[in-house]
Amino acid sequence: LGQIHSIKCKACAAVADGTPYNVLIVGSDTRAGNSGGAAQAFGSASLVGGQRSDTIKVLHVDPTAGTARLLSIPRDTYVSLSGLPADSGLSTHNKINAAFNYGPDSLIDTIENTFGIPISHFVIIDFTGVINLVNSVNGINLNFRYPVRDDDNGNNNAGLSIPRTGCQTLNGNTALSLARSRFYQYEVRPGYWVSDGSGDLGRIQRQNAIIEATIDKA
Repeated sequence: LGQIHSIKCKACAAVADGTPYNVLIVGSDTRAGNSGGAAQAFGSASLVGGQRSDTIKVLHVDPTAGTARLLSIPRDTYVSLSGLPADSGLSTHNKINAAFNYGPDSLIDTIENTFGIPISHFVIIDFTGVINLVNSVNGINLNFRYPVRDDDNGNNNAGLSIPRTGCQTLNGNTALSLARSRFYQYEVRPGYWVSDGSGDLGRIQRQNAIIEATIDKA
């Protein structure tokens, strides 16, 4: 645990020992710290500046009951942003993932003010963190009824390509591609691809499947 960089959270709510609390889990799209082939695979930092919370989950922990439940907030949820500088151009109505451009405190303020959910702790993971997490358990196992890919008008932005059906062992890079895919397609018959159409809601389901598979493997 000492290897995990931690900072104080000004916007976080205090929690009494033994009482339920909420942890904000943020999947950041920042390209900072990624270099070489990795940065190219994720999209250049010069083309995708700043950072956004492209995955937002609230983990509700009840120590007494011994339970933990996840609530996902779609990245494009349109809200009134909180805690942002007046000159940021973002201190207004916007997609909720824009709040994270100025760090976790503004995102936490926005969640608390919009949904009434107090946040006591937060965890941030980036692209490389997802890769390392999955690789640390020697890959995860997921079952695919169809071959799948990511296709945005001919561009495979996520790098997703799983050409076989059945149970597959995904390494960190493939798991990240699946988690990032926003233009998910599956091949219902040879050469005939169908778009998923569920947008960010479908991506949330795929990300949850990755989390469950990682827990199962661990």
